[in-house]
Amino acid sequence: MKRKRLFLIRTALALFMVLCSVWGWGQGNVTITRSSFPSGTGYTSSTWNATASTGETITGTSNLFLTTVAYIQIGGTQIPHPYNSTAIPGAITKIEITMPGSGSLRAWTPSVSASTEITSASEGTKLAAKTFTSNSGTLSWDLDAADNYRYFYLQAGGNTNIAEIKITYQVAAACQTSDLAFTNTTVSQDLSTGTYTQTATSLNGTTGIIYSSSDETVATVNPNTGVVNFVTAGTVTITATQAEGTHNATLYCTGTATYDLTITSSAPSLVITGAADHGDSCIGTSITETFTITNSGNSSAGGLTVVSDNSQFVVSNLSATTVPGSNGTVTFDVTFTPASSGAQNATITVQSSTSGSNVATFDITGTGNTTVDPALATSAATSISATEATLNGEITSLGTCLSNPLTEKGFVYGTSVNPEFSGGTFLTDGTAATGVFDATVTTLSPATTYYYKAYVMDGTGQYYFSNELSFTTTLDAPVATAATNITPAGFTANWNAVTGADSYVLEVYEETGAPMTDLIISEYVEGSSNNKYLEIYNGTGVDVDLSTYSVTLHANGTSGITNTQNLSDLQPILLNGATIVLRNSGANLTTPIGVATYISSVCNFNGDDAVVLRKNGFEIDIFGVIGDDPGTAWTGAGGYSTLDKTLRRKSNVTGGVTVNPTGTGETAFTTLTTEWDLFDINTVSDLGSHTANTVTQTLLSTQNVGNVLTFDVTGLNPDSNYTYSVIAVKGTVESAVSNTISVTTLPIITWDGSAWSNGTGPDASMPAVIDNDYDGSSFEAASLTVNSGATLTVNSFVRTGDVVNNGTITVANNANFIQTGTFTAGAGSAFNVRRVTKPVLRLGYISWSSPMASSTQTLKEFSYGKLNDGSNQSATGTLDNRFYTYSGASYVTIPSGNTFVPGQGYQIRTPNDFTTTAQNFQGWFTGSVPNSGNITYDATAITGDYVFLGNPYPGSISALAFLQENTGVASQTLYVWDSASAMDAGNQYTGNTYWALNPTGTVPFGTDDELIATGQGFFVERGASQNSFNFTNAMRVTDATSGVFQKAGNGVNDKFWLQMESASGAKSQVLMAFAGAATAGFDSTYDGKLLGEGTDVMYTKAGGHKLVIDAHATFQNNDQFNVFINTSHIQNYTISVVHRLGALAAAGQSVYIKDKATGVITDLTSGNYSFTSAGIGEEDRFEVFFSSMALGTSETVKHDIQVYGNEGMVTVLARKDITKVSVYDMSGRLLSQKTEKARTVSIPAKGAVYVMVVVELADGSKVSKKVKI
Repeated sequence: MKRKRLFLIRTALALFMVLCSVWGWGQGNVTITRSSFPSGTGYTSSTWNATASTGETITGTSNLFLTTVAYIQIGGTQIPHPYNSTAIPGAITKIEITMPGSGSLRAWTPSVSASTEITSASEGTKLAAKTFTSNSGTLSWDLDAADNYRYFYLQAGGNTNIAEIKITYQVAAACQTSDLAFTNTTVSQDLSTGTYTQTATSLNGTTGIIYSSSDETVATVNPNTGVVNFVTAGTVTITATQAEGTHNATLYCTGTATYDLTITSSAPSLVITGAADHGDSCIGTSITETFTITNSGNSSAGGLTVVSDNSQFVVSNLSATTVPGSNGTVTFDVTFTPASSGAQNATITVQSSTSGSNVATFDITGTGNTTVDPALATSAATSISATEATLNGEITSLGTCLSNPLTEKGFVYGTSVNPEFSGGTFLTDGTAATGVFDATVTTLSPATTYYYKAYVMDGTGQYYFSNELSFTTTLDAPVATAATNITPAGFTANWNAVTGADSYVLEVYEETGAPMTDLIISEYVEGSSNNKYLEIYNGTGVDVDLSTYSVTLHANGTSGITNTQNLSDLQPILLNGATIVLRNSGANLTTPIGVATYISSVCNFNGDDAVVLRKNGFEIDIFGVIGDDPGTAWTGAGGYSTLDKTLRRKSNVTGGVTVNPTGTGETAFTTLTTEWDLFDINTVSDLGSHTANTVTQTLLSTQNVGNVLTFDVTGLNPDSNYTYSVIAVKGTVESAVSNTISVTTLPIITWDGSAWSNGTGPDASMPAVIDNDYDGSSFEAASLTVNSGATLTVNSFVRTGDVVNNGTITVANNANFIQTGTFTAGAGSAFNVRRVTKPVLRLGYISWSSPMASSTQTLKEFSYGKLNDGSNQSATGTLDNRFYTYSGASYVTIPSGNTFVPGQGYQIRTPNDFTTTAQNFQGWFTGSVPNSGNITYDATAITGDYVFLGNPYPGSISALAFLQENTGVASQTLYVWDSASAMDAGNQYTGNTYWALNPTGTVPFGTDDELIATGQGFFVERGASQNSFNFTNAMRVTDATSGVFQKAGNGVNDKFWLQMESASGAKSQVLMAFAGAATAGFDSTYDGKLLGEGTDVMYTKAGGHKLVIDAHATFQNNDQFNVFINTSHIQNYTISVVHRLGALAAAGQSVYIKDKATGVITDLTSGNYSFTSAGIGEEDRFEVFFSSMALGTSETVKHDIQVYGNEGMVTVLARKDITKVSVYDMSGRLLSQKTEKARTVSIPAKGAVYVMVVVELADGSKVSKKVKI
């Protein structure tokens, strides 16, 4: 890097002696060498040079140490402030600091101490601060030797260079002996003489001599005169002491001298010894001490008495009344029982009746204490949350003279004052002991004020309480969730409940502008020395995962990377609107309070180094020019420079520089002046925050919306950005603000008659407005408005929510209008639904149901039909007596002037002027409001098992979804009248007249779309006591693939449709299917009954029901089923398989039908079977099977039956009773029949060459045989 400072490193710490006065002080030279400085953090040996000077190296007495609290700059390397750990050998008299001719002019503040090591600037006695005025000057401080300062600490005001630090101190000169001595070193005296005097002699005639006794119980001495006063017999040492001092200009050393004094006595000499102080005792509580009486005389002392002059001190237990001589002893006790508080005194007197004995006294004391309660205090609670808090207390005293010892400490808390008396909770926190203590309480109620006290308790349950304090728990911040019901004018704000909250404040902001697309470099600080900082800002509108982001340094014009900092190594996430600040390890500027900074090697830049913010390795913001060396710095007009400046990104910058500038030299940084604001060196006042004008938030409302979790925000602008956040409230307590939810209101998409306003049309999230006629393709919209004068024609489908119709909406034939919200019809508006039937004949019937709500259209008005030009299709309409509903198992005539009831089915005959030429009836439902939402049809007045219902919506519904909703039906089969049902010559219906649909499939084949179309009536078999049927919007679909089920029988794969068609064209079908859950009996879910039985029908049977949908268990190749027919005419019929699925459609799989009347077996997969019916009603005529194995041994052989034909007669012989014989020609026509119980039967069979004979036996078996007459 350029501009690398080169420091001259020549620091030497010199300690030297200065001659201070003529008072005997000497001089000494001491040098601390390089080895005295331990290596470690803060400096390296290559940059620290100590200069040796004359003198001795100090080892272990005055080494210097370093502290990492701060540092001074030595040769570009940080080192701590110097201080000494071992005392300087003499009093410091001067401190000097010299600079080497370079470096910053800094203030210096020494601190000194006489007895304690100093390791920081806050310790010791601080001297006056002084500042260098020249970088080659010297600062000095003079100190008084009398203060005896032995420790120093040097505090620099900032980075600088030093050449030398000198410490000057005093060294004392050597002293001479004073020859202090006693003349007699051993002296013996009799106690009776009382005193003795001997003084010491010394060459130091100026300094005083002090005398002392080694045992003042034997003898005392006057400290100034040396006069000894005898106390008792014994031996004592008398010591003379003379301090160092000067006499006649000579310094004499401290001296001592002693002599031994022995005191003898022929009479008793008594002395009392023991503890003079009994100590503290509670009033009424005793303390006993033992004392000793020693007789140092030569003769015994008899008749001893010991008395006390204070009744609170009682003498007892004198061990003997005679004390032997020559240091004999006896003992006694003194019991102190205070009667009052405070200090108590007594004198103990010992006397002997022996002549010449002395009287010994001894003063004793004791203190009486009254009862003092424990002292404890409560301090403020900490770590308060919605449900927890830490209670704090301190016991300063455990009390005195309590009746019982304390056993525990703790807290009591509750929601009322004085919780100890108002049902508070006690929380034990261990054994009572002095000091601070705390306890955490949990399961608190949010936003509630609690009162608490500290306590201690004794073993009997006696409590002592502290002062009372209180705290209020917080409320958790709510969690705002995504908005719903978003419209162009508003949305519903949502949030989760907060325990304890009784209301919520909703804050709504409008956002203008657009967020940044990525992070940017927002501030660059190139300050003095190592004060380098770099700030990264997130203005994207969302929190950013930093795992893919890095910052790289490109030094001295290199294109390569010098240093890299992965931002996720510093923190994982950068919140929206937040910054992350990087700094040089040596940066020490005072940043704004609360701003965290991270040490990073990319902050080793100077003004000529490029810095790049990257994402996944790619440049997203470039500061400077990669690969360009500008010299010292990049510059620009107006004093702009990347050297010694702070640069802050302008607030209107919304993205980074992603393309490296192409120029070179100091002006190549082309966005320096256009994107950055310039500030003086070392400016960091805005570090840690950034203002960008990308998105501006304006507070629209702040409102307490009550105790709800949703709120409708209205009155907003379409296609605009908003945010909301929530605050929980209880009383006066408010939580922190929740997370922020962003919402964009929906745009309004308008059709102007030729195009949509957005070019493509609305989708399910956008409102749509029809402002001119629309006759186009299907669309979905969040809501729909049709303006006055406009017509919306629905050709396929329209799916929407709320609808406002001020014009005309027409739903074309087979189209679907699915509206799930509210419908508002303006004045003069219209809603029409066209429904065109398949071709129908005069006298034909059609099942109808109206999609209109509260329409005034009558049944008669509807029966005229409506052509596209608006004219009536029929001149007569339907005859007034041909309008029906259904009840009691039959159709019931209703007045033609009735209006449609939603959900009810109607059977209406074709207009009376229709002819025998089939034509389409063009139904036209009119009104203003269509049916929508949940509709319930009340069938209470309807009797019978079957109820005639109808689709109440202007669009298809899923039949199977209807069955799922109405689970109370007796069976899962719906029936729809076939308006094209065939009639015979007598105008009677033949074949299947109702389509059937259930989960197995539909009959007839080809009607397997499980939708019930608009306007369609249908039947359902209701369950016991089922009087209501529900229709819901969830049933509404747009086509056959959009419902819950796609096709009827979607889960039943193995099936086939069997059809019988008469010569007159009547058709009857049976669906035979195989579902694993089905059984051989009647299954209401899978089997469908035959409804509306006429003639020329085919069916199976199960559980006593005739079935057109017959489901069995899983298909087996050996399955066999009986098929019944019911005919009333003698005519030809054809049986065929019209469609097969699954296993029934597999290659090689046959479907056989056997005509039991003729014995003919036909593989229907190879061809149809034709036969002639005798028109005799129901016949158990056919059997269906699937394997050729069923074609084995003749049934007549198996049953031992013989059949003969001869001359127009048939004879049958059997080993079992015959009950009936029938003879058919080969077309299936019945020729003759005879019923009798016999084993031989003869019956005529004229008019045919070959006949089929069917024999029924008494055991129920039936066999057939073809014979020739």
